[in-house]
Amino acid sequence: MRPRIVFAYRYASPGGPVTQLLARLELFASHFDVRMLFEWDLGGVSLFPPDIVTVAPSFQSQVDAIAELKPDVFVVIDSGWREPWIRAGSPGKLVMEVHTTTANLTFLDELRAAQRIDLFICASKYLASLLAERGLGDIAPIAVVPNTLRSGWVEKADPWDAPAPILLWIGRLEPHKGVRRFIALCDALDEQNVLPMLIGGTNDTDEEVMDTVERLCGLPRKQRPIWLTKVPHDRMRRIYASAAASGGMLVMTSDNENFPNTVVEAAMMGCPVVAPSVGGIPELLPRQALFPQGDDDAARALISRTLADDAYRTSLEGWRELERGAPEAAEPLLARAVERVPGDPVARYRYARALDALGQHERAHEELEKVIAARAVPAIVLASAYVDYAASLERAGDRARALTFYRDAAQIVGGEPRARDRAARAIKRLTSSSVRAEFFLPVCVLRA
Repeated sequence: MRPRIVFAYRYASPGGPVTQLLARLELFASHFDVRMLFEWDLGGVSLFPPDIVTVAPSFQSQVDAIAELKPDVFVVIDSGWREPWIRAGSPGKLVMEVHTTTANLTFLDELRAAQRIDLFICASKYLASLLAERGLGDIAPIAVVPNTLRSGWVEKADPWDAPAPILLWIGRLEPHKGVRRFIALCDALDEQNVLPMLIGGTNDTDEEVMDTVERLCGLPRKQRPIWLTKVPHDRMRRIYASAAASGGMLVMTSDNENFPNTVVEAAMMGCPVVAPSVGGIPELLPRQALFPQGDDDAARALISRTLADDAYRTSLEGWRELERGAPEAAEPLLARAVERVPGDPVARYRYARALDALGQHERAHEELEKVIAARAVPAIVLASAYVDYAASLERAGDRARALTFYRDAAQIVGGEPRARDRAARAIKRLTSSSVRAEFFLPVCVLRA
């Protein structure tokens, strides 16, 4: 019998944590009996199979729902639900999953007096450090569990023909998401014939909606803006693909972010991203895609450069093909990107990965050496390059040097988590095998 895991969240609203819960359902269904609890349905309940969702708007209905479900693991996303869980008899392990960012973290202060929490999880190292600073690591362990995507995101989507480069913005119209800043950037870039495309506004206030209408549509533009208040998540793939094909990009203007799924989704569809260097965003994007938060001049300059940077776009398209398991399509794209900008370590690393996937290990080894020798390599790329280079050395029989590079990779601050995990496993494998060899040789000598 599979253990039952119950995810509890206040708002069943399309996007955000609900998108993540849909991905979790796909990932966890073969291991757990997965159930969802929501306080309010804001259009998201219909996205789930009906037999796994319960909507409980009152305190007593929440207590009754938890008591009936009898979870083995009860996961509370952000605020709420803990008191009903206690009143229901505290069934199972209690996991607090934190998605919100600093502006809304006040609810966590109440947890310092909590009698029992078994685990905190969050999607970024940035948020994990905030939890630790607030002393929550004294209550329960803090684990970083990056968000995941549904399997459909590896499939291609046919873009539509846009009349101009699309500047795409996605989110709530709340002030901290920066929609006003995005519209102002579109105003400043209008001479470059950009097409503003905004997605959001379904559950925002009338005041926020009307203010956005006035700012987005109140001035004449070269291109008529597109504003979609609600888009089914499976159709977002085509929007990202269309923004990329148009020569545009996703633009983020938030004051803070934890682990924005939009960044990962856009990158998987080959869509460039320009974003502020805040919160957990630097864990997802190379430095070249970031601007200082609140610096509109820097944001405008970076958007302009990305509009004109064909090599960057080619590199991203090649990486998308590689992630889809098509190295033969990725290799010529990435080779062209490296040829155009030889000093770009990100494009060169991607090229090395494509060569390795095609079985051209010696050429891949040479390209990885160039990445490691380069200056100003993003940590998230450098750690991966070290691990791949170490694997190349290990394959060639140079276990001692391989171990050195694995150890270096594990110590790179800001390195890609999967690369660090690969390094840790390799270190354990190589050190344990060397201990066995050191023990085996003297025994052979003694027996001889």
